Amino acid sequence: MLTDSELSLLLSGIQRPARYIGGEVNSVVKDWESVECRLALAFPDIYEIGMSHLGLGILYGVVNARPDAAAERVFMPWFDMDERMEARGIPLFSLETRRSLGEFDIVGFSLQYELSYPTVLRMLDISGVPRRRWQRQSQGGPLVIAGGPCAFNPAPLAEFVDIFVTGDGEEAIGELIDVWKEKRRAPRPELVAAIARRVKGVYAPALGGQQSGGVPVEPACVEDLDAAFYPTAPVVAHVESVHDRISLEVMRGCARGCRFCQAGMTRRPVRLRSVRRLVELAQASYRNTGHSEIGLLSLATGDYPHLGELAARLSHIFTPLKVSLAYPSLRADRALQVIPHSAGEVRKSTITVAVEAGTERLRSVINKDITEGGLLDGMRAAFEAGWSRVKLYFMAGLPTETTEDVEAIAEIVARVVEAGKKAGRQPQVGVSVAPFIPKPGTPFQWNPMAPRQQLEDARETLSQRLRGLPVKLSFHNIDRSIVEAALARGGLEVQGALAAAADMGARLDAWDEGFDFARWRRAFDSVDLDIEAYAGREMEPGRPLPWDDVSAGVSAEYLVREHHRATRQESTPDCTRQACQRCGLEKGPCAMRARKDAFG
Repeated sequence: MLTDSELSLLLSGIQRPARYIGGEVNSVVKDWESVECRLALAFPDIYEIGMSHLGLGILYGVVNARPDAAAERVFMPWFDMDERMEARGIPLFSLETRRSLGEFDIVGFSLQYELSYPTVLRMLDISGVPRRRWQRQSQGGPLVIAGGPCAFNPAPLAEFVDIFVTGDGEEAIGELIDVWKEKRRAPRPELVAAIARRVKGVYAPALGGQQSGGVPVEPACVEDLDAAFYPTAPVVAHVESVHDRISLEVMRGCARGCRFCQAGMTRRPVRLRSVRRLVELAQASYRNTGHSEIGLLSLATGDYPHLGELAARLSHIFTPLKVSLAYPSLRADRALQVIPHSAGEVRKSTITVAVEAGTERLRSVINKDITEGGLLDGMRAAFEAGWSRVKLYFMAGLPTETTEDVEAIAEIVARVVEAGKKAGRQPQVGVSVAPFIPKPGTPFQWNPMAPRQQLEDARETLSQRLRGLPVKLSFHNIDRSIVEAALARGGLEVQGALAAAADMGARLDAWDEGFDFARWRRAFDSVDLDIEAYAGREMEPGRPLPWDDVSAGVSAEYLVREHHRATRQESTPDCTRQACQRCGLEKGPCAMRARKDAFG
């Protein structure tokens, strides 16, 4: 355990030393000897990113609410701190008690994006924890678990992680700790097998398809959000984080069925929090943090059926306190027309709208059921109510995309700017374009990533067409997207490339300071894979996939059906407003038909 004086010497001259000191408001420090299970929540990115992640805060609160367990936070150090710790032989340590990862019973990694994979290996390396699960079995070390969106394809990290948790982590973590306590003195294979057998959502690579008789592991699911734990006393970061605000999750899941969206498939069914409960959570969180902004979060906040009532009640309570409301994840439809009138007294932040594609034809392919007319009507209402800052999200390289589809993005943006000017505003429009990356558990999981040249042409077209407009264009790094695509659908053969990249120094690859495409190319070359060809390979429905042992929740038959509907440019309606679409959940956790009246 690192002492105060040792920490002070370590931090001398380091950028943002407050990242590493702990002791924040609402942090929980338990007596190490008074608990039976010690869990390190390891986020494979820097402090500011991890502290903004709601899921980490939920798990931190769930575990620390137990008298028999303690959860502590561990983040990846920035390059200067990482290098100094390595030079001085100081292992990566937790913020609460400054203990090394190797001293914990369980280390749980949050896998939010594929580019964090080498950072996971780096965090194990600098903690002195053996990378590979069979090394930990023979040499000792904590049980390494991982959850989050990327757990739906465990193959790239299969030899490094003991257990993957799919679905809602707060549903599984308590049962996992209970089984660990019961079996902790058993041999590692017996412990892992017991957890895999008894905890829903758990996949153990060592067991493969054997653990459930060849039936894919079903994700864990919280059924009642009102009754679920929620962190109303979240840890308040020492330094400004990406989302320095109260995060209020209004609902979970989405039934819109966008065919590119992994979360829209894997986080079903849709579950709501009541307005009453959300107001209670907001008030308690404000008392415990004093934040000046409340973010209304979900995959599609505009789909929350009581949004107008919720916004009005929160505005009534928080406007006198000068607390604003933020509306991320909006759709370009009726929600944009509801929000301006329901929150007119609140300080206006940025409205973010995911349009995704430039033409209605391509939006039919991806099942994005919005129209240009609906977008512009909503934008006009927002501008007239006082908003001026807008962020529009699009993708490039979608299946069947043409040059006309790309040019149409610029045309839509120009019309949004015009709508703002006609409303008497000086619109500030940000346009974010990301290369389409096929993800496991989606109807597009079989599709290839678009070739590099197609993406570069799209970037050049948009740069030219938007020139002269009051617009800031951000086109995601194509090299980085290629790596993400290669890892997202990677099989077991990717593990060697991942280990090689980490050996070459890869970590924090989501940051420009850390990313090196040439290094990734060499890493894939080392296992005889061409990274660009691998990212762009097409797969055939009906053939085995690397992630077949893990279910996305929706059925394989539904994904194939949606894949074929996309090729025919056929839309599939939202089951919260129309008939059940037989996605595979109607026989399990989905109770949408019983909730019809909640959605109107």
